[in-house]
Amino acid sequence: MSKSDWAQLQVSVRDHGTEVRLRDLSPDGISVYCGQALPLHQRVRITHATFDVIGDVVACRRLGTVFTVHASLVTAHYPQDTGIFVSTTA
Repeated sequence: MSKSDWAQLQVSVRDHGTEVRLRDLSPDGISVYCGQALPLHQRVRITHATFDVIGDVVACRRLGTVFTVHASLVTAHYPQDTGIFVSTTA
């Protein structure tokens, strides 16, 4: 996964999704560039070819003409063996 990859963000089951650009993905959260502001605590689903995550928005800030949206992960699913290694200990 590249930080410049695109993903789909949904705010409800019926939402067709909005394209977002990835900033960061860690065991605790995800950060994306989004064309719209999202309220705090909004539950979102972000899907990409290598992951499918559910998160709760913890921060949203304007950055020029876009917004940086940060969400803490509720669930994370990696549908393929992508070689991603995740450790919660240092």
